[in-house]
Amino acid sequence: MASKTRVDLLGAMNKIKNIEQVMKLEGPKILEQAGNIGVQEMRSVIDNSTTDWGSLRQSEGRESAGRRETDAMYNSVSSRVDGDVVSWGWVDGAAKYFLYQEEGTSKVASMHSLKDSTQKVLDELPRLIKNAKARIRYAAKKGK
Repeated sequence: MASKTRVDLLGAMNKIKNIEQVMKLEGPKILEQAGNIGVQEMRSVIDNSTTDWGSLRQSEGRESAGRRETDAMYNSVSSRVDGDVVSWGWVDGAAKYFLYQEEGTSKVASMHSLKDSTQKVLDELPRLIKNAKARIRYAAKKGK
């Protein structure tokens, strides 16, 4: 059994400084990449989240069973970086039916594209930060 624990305060402070450096140098790129991942995941959910109406369309030989009938909801998904914040979704506004599809109704199951895309971005952030650190190290070695 452990009788004590240790915290390397100086090491922790250096890690914090390191992440601050990464965000200062690479933050805008990380945010842009995160937004792109969010947009791609939302669009994937729209394409693959089936409805009874979508299944009927597909059985008649039209489109997929997803929620992409007119492309309006799909094409309205975008991202925007504003300072230290990235937003994605229907950032320029959403038609009411987009929100009915997203949240669901008594007749339509919710698709959860915002929730799913948020989780995808959170899962990808460590990789994006690791790649940003690698770019910084590479640039430092090249003398930039």
